[in-house]
Amino acid sequence: MADVPYVLRPSALERLPLSIRRVANAVCAPGCSLDDRKEMQNIINNTPVTKRGQFLPVFFAALDPTRIPAPHDLEIPSSWDVVNAAREALGTICTLDIPSTAQLALWSRGLVWLQFILAFEGYFASLTEFPGPQLCVDFIMFSKTLTQCSVALTRTTPGFLAILAHAWMLVLEIKDLGRQALGLHSIFTFLLDADHTAHYREEIIEGAGGLDALAALVIDSISLAVPSSLKGSSISIGAYNLLYNTLYFVWTFDRLSENLTPGNVPPLSAALALRNIVECLTIALSTLVPATNIESKSAIGIISVILTSIFQSPGGHQKIPDAARHGFFHSIIANAPRQLPEPLGIILHEIIAPCTVYYTVLRGISEPFYEVQKLATSESFRVSPFSEIWSAFSAIVSRRLQLMRRFDDRAGVSPRGCDNPKCCKIGEKTEFRRCSVCKAFHYCSKNCQLGDWLRTHRRACPTYRDMYQNTDEHFTSRERAFLRFLLHDDYLQARANILRDQIPILRDDPKAMSFTLFDYADGPTRVETFPISAALEKVPSLNGTLWSERVSQASESDGRMELHVVVLRDGANERCWVVPLRANTPWARDALPRLPSAGQHGEAGVKAGLQNLPLVQIH
Repeated sequence: MADVPYVLRPSALERLPLSIRRVANAVCAPGCSLDDRKEMQNIINNTPVTKRGQFLPVFFAALDPTRIPAPHDLEIPSSWDVVNAAREALGTICTLDIPSTAQLALWSRGLVWLQFILAFEGYFASLTEFPGPQLCVDFIMFSKTLTQCSVALTRTTPGFLAILAHAWMLVLEIKDLGRQALGLHSIFTFLLDADHTAHYREEIIEGAGGLDALAALVIDSISLAVPSSLKGSSISIGAYNLLYNTLYFVWTFDRLSENLTPGNVPPLSAALALRNIVECLTIALSTLVPATNIESKSAIGIISVILTSIFQSPGGHQKIPDAARHGFFHSIIANAPRQLPEPLGIILHEIIAPCTVYYTVLRGISEPFYEVQKLATSESFRVSPFSEIWSAFSAIVSRRLQLMRRFDDRAGVSPRGCDNPKCCKIGEKTEFRRCSVCKAFHYCSKNCQLGDWLRTHRRACPTYRDMYQNTDEHFTSRERAFLRFLLHDDYLQARANILRDQIPILRDDPKAMSFTLFDYADGPTRVETFPISAALEKVPSLNGTLWSERVSQASESDGRMELHVVVLRDGANERCWVVPLRANTPWARDALPRLPSAGQHGEAGVKAGLQNLPLVQIH
């Protein structure tokens, strides 16, 4: 007992009346009777709370870790007596003002017993009304009040962080809002100051019940701070503190200051992305963006980082409509006259704009986009610093939405071309059969399919099959159909310029091959034509096997097939797709004699040369 503070030793009970002292000393001794325990509990219950500190040695003895029963002894009545005594002691010390010299010793014993109680919480609850959850919350709030049990204990005491996470879940269920706020404040005091090591994260996940359960806690806390009913309204200081603490927890847990590599989605952010976190964060933005206080910018910054991380994950573009539907555009337009945080502009211009080549994104943002367009015409917005960014974004989206409507309204079946380069027949889709293995190549007859299989397709077919199987989840047939539709429209607008760039190549060698790059990765369409030999240099992400197959096709097509390479954003990476342009004639070669001589082939001259050319082209 030499290292035990005096106030916790049985000798400190000498001040008590003799009759009470006898009972107190008895329960402090190992193997005390049930009658002594019951009598001591009656004495404590009849003592005012402010005076129960005189029984600290009793509580300290009841929390002796050596008294914890073995699991196989839990059904023995005497074991229940020990557990109940410890439970009562734990619940009582959480209400006391503990002398500083006794805090660490009591806290350490209480933690060990609480870990035991929570480990068998389900067992205890099935037998009797057992306030394990309440003890957990009380213990965390009690820990916050101690002066000698510093936050450093969370770094060195195994199991405490797990209890914190468990308490977080329980506090969210408290109906008393004042007590709930106090409990959350206590929990985040420890969580946010803890040492963010792998051990820290593992304990938090364990205490929450798994990573998915931890993500649910984050979302529930954000929704508690900013419920959807308050979207766009101001929030109280307490609600803001809860929101910021929750966001900062994600920031520290996922080490977002270190894990900003595009495409690298840390574990908690990835789990959040599977839930409605984008909706919650966008609603939070709608309350924070109008605020003028400096603190709100910190929260907006964290939200922007989390959203960016999610949007730049593989398939993350599918979450963009959630942000649009819950007010992302409105937050920008309605508050643009103020100085908007720079990260919001980056998300709009560098992430959302490039993703508008995806049908699912365009369809999902269409209604919210049109709703805010009226606000964008106001004088206050047009003179705002954000007007230029929005105008560029609006121009891209407006045109692509028009194309989407044309795509949806198109009649009939899209035409197809035979992938046998010796044939290149163009007709209705129903006239062609797909390769049953890769499902990427189409043929107008069995003879064309067999001939192409023997020529080169048998080598490339497995690679095409693997590519389409791996991309189908986010790059569906509908997405590909819309992209071909968009590509064809962009091609028709740029056709004269493309041919103008091909003229020097064709003049030197009418059979020379080129390819045209349609780059959508930065938002606006960038169109450039290069010699075929420059393909892997200009587009390093091209698949060598598939590219060789397409080059072989084009070289044997007698000028009726050109290669168009599409580059678009896929999360933080780029997706590369080769889409052949098929024509009913070797149009570029046939048009060459009708074009102006070198040095005089401006766009107008090229367009004139294309007039009346009997031409059918498809992608």
